[in-house]
Amino acid sequence: MNSSAHAQYAGGNSSTEEKIDEEFRISLFPEDTYGIAFFHEPHKSEKDFTLRLFYYNTVAGCAHMEDLTKEEDQEKYNFVDGIATKIVSGIFEVIISHPSLIDSDDHPRYTNYDCETKHNDSYVDLKLDRDFLIRKKIKKMGFKNIHTADFGDFDIDINEQRFILKTPSQEGEIWYKLWFFPKNTVVLMVPQAKLGVDVKSDLKDFAMERGLVPLEDVLDGYQLPANAHNYMFFDDPKGVFASKLSEENNSLNTGTITAMKTYYGPGGTKQEPFSMDVIAKLPLVLKTQEY
Repeated sequence: MNSSAHAQYAGGNSSTEEKIDEEFRISLFPEDTYGIAFFHEPHKSEKDFTLRLFYYNTVAGCAHMEDLTKEEDQEKYNFVDGIATKIVSGIFEVIISHPSLIDSDDHPRYTNYDCETKHNDSYVDLKLDRDFLIRKKIKKMGFKNIHTADFGDFDIDINEQRFILKTPSQEGEIWYKLWFFPKNTVVLMVPQAKLGVDVKSDLKDFAMERGLVPLEDVLDGYQLPANAHNYMFFDDPKGVFASKLSEENNSLNTGTITAMKTYYGPGGTKQEPFSMDVIAKLPLVLKTQEY
């Protein structure tokens, strides 16, 4: 499978020092814990999504990225920007090399520094193909680091509508779920709706009058997050709004909805209607949700 990774990353080392080019290099991150995230960009291909492996926290200071992977390991695994993959008995194995965040200031002068101080986030990205995983009947994903350990194999469940990774924890099994939204998906939102005012029913009527379909009626089992009150996702099959949006111009005033507002006066409370703008946007990046 063709794999690629974005180069803004830093891997971690353990406390063990490894001699590279006659100098010691110790990574600023531990290598025994990785965060896992998946995301999908609906404005691109429906089948493509990204796996991100990252180290928690950010290092601020004078540092740089350096891959400490030995030359023989580079040749053995054929790493591309810190990641290699292979399929073994239905398991899609993700192998992480030894990219590290290293202190750039070997000889501090305590006055002016030649290096640039900045915030350093550490991650590697692997591009995945939904259709490829389905075609190969992949049922598990495994994660390994050549320098430290095998992190184990995890069950996955994938179809054309969603991807699920199942991981164990002390509280029980956690599902990381990523939905593959249709290409013409838009999100309609009402920024003026205050917290506690749920306008989803009004949004649904507004959208369906214009030929949009709630994603709950498109994706089997899809549900909005429990805290959603002023936005909904819709399939826009005729491109009523989607055709007018782009990454560069990703906001469109589509009209208004009318809601009721409670007013308090000397005669008591009363309900009066008021209008709120409905804004359409492309959902440029969708991330995993935990269940």
